[in-house]
Parts: sequence; C-alpha cells; structure tokens
Amino acid sequence: VALRAAEPGLFDAPPADDAQPPEYRLRRASGGVPDALYAREIGRGLLRLDGDEFTARVDDAPLLAYVRYHYWAEVRMPAERRLPPGVAEVPLPAGAIEPMQPAQRQNAAGAFSALSAPAVALFMPADIPQLPDGSVTATVGPGAAGNWRLTLAIRGGPVASPRAVGGFAVRLHLKLNGGDWAPEPEVLVLNNGALDLAIERGPLAPPAVELALVLVDPAGREAPPLRIGATPA
Repeated sequence: VALRAAEPGLFDAPPADDAQPPEYRLRRASGGVPDALYAREIGRGLLRLDGDEFTARVDDAPLLAYVRYHYWAEVRMPAERRLPPGVAEVPLPAGAIEPMQPAQRQNAAGAFSALSAPAVALFMPADIPQLPDGSVTATVGPGAAGNWRLTLAIRGGPVASPRAVGGFAVRLHLKLNGGDWAPEPEVLVLNNGALDLAIERGPLAPPAVELALVLVDPAGREAPPLRIGATPA
C-alpha cells in the first residue's frame, strides 16, 4: 500500500518511466557461524516487479564445495522525493534563500528493513571425488614378535576447505589369502589429503593382502571402492 502511494505508476504495465522500485541488499557468511555479524555484503540493487512479487537475482559463484553459506536480505522503499512526482522545480531568483547542504537538494534515502531470516545453501559436487590413480601404496611384511604388518600410505587425496562441514575419510576393507572381505572398524580421516597407517596382526606369516578403500566425502557420500594389492616388503 505504501509503495503504491509513493510510486503510483510502478504497478502499471509497463511501469511508468519515473516510477522507482524498492531496493535490496544481500549479505552472506560462510562456515559454521550463522550470525549476520560476520556477513559481508555481496550485492545490492533494484528489485523487479514479477507478477505480484518484487524479485532480484544475484549470481554468487563460485562457491566452495561442502561449505555451508548463510544469506540475509534487506529491503527498503524508494528514496523519498524532495519534490512530488510530476512537479518541476523552477530556478531560484537571485538573492533567494538556497539550501546550505547538497543533501538538501537530493531525495532522502530510506532506511533498510530488518534482516530476513537466514537462508542456507550448501554446494555439493554432482560427482563424488575419488582417490587419484597412484595415490595409494600398500606393503605387507614381517612385523614385531612374529606378527605381520600392513603399511598403508595415501598421498594427493582430495582436500576440503577448512570451513567445510567435514573432511574426507576412508573406509578400509581387507581380504586375506583370497578369503572374504572384512571391514576395518575405524574410519580413517585424511589429513590434507594424506594418510599413514600401520596394522599389525598375527602371529602369522605375512598373508596375501588385498585392500578396498572407499572414499567418504564431507557429506557422507561414498565413492566406488578403489582396490589394490599389497606389495610384499
């Protein structure tokens, strides 16, 4: 109602040339602290009448994968005109009283509204990252006290942003001497794309060991298993 009264031609089709739409301001914060205190402005501009609503589009890209983003919007009415629409100002005669400040000759900008409730977005890649070829090495050989030792190393694995909802991890499955696959109970967390692990079992002679590594992304999705054989030490 207030907008129709202030900008009477705004709702015409097409809108009047001198009708001014309301404005928006968009803020964004990323990471685990959903507080507008830490948000920065990423866009502002005029809203566009679309049917019965005023809308705006802001392209916010690129976004970091697995990072939670919070958005807050504010709106404000068009600036209050110093002169009513359709009124033309005549030049002041010589010696007339004139405004002392430039702002007195300009329209009065309105105040932005209170912040909206935060809208949350989380960008997840369509494809789950995988361990690159050659990034995993495994050896098996004698260990201490008659045990056998499996040594696993991962280098160059995927890395998530420090602000992501989590990191990458690996679920490990082992097959000994051609038997059944058995999962290891511990989920192995990658540290900057790397992992070093030593497993000792026995006392037995070193078996033939096959490994299946399932990469788990920060959202909990699992990539197809990467299968390799351990090299005798």
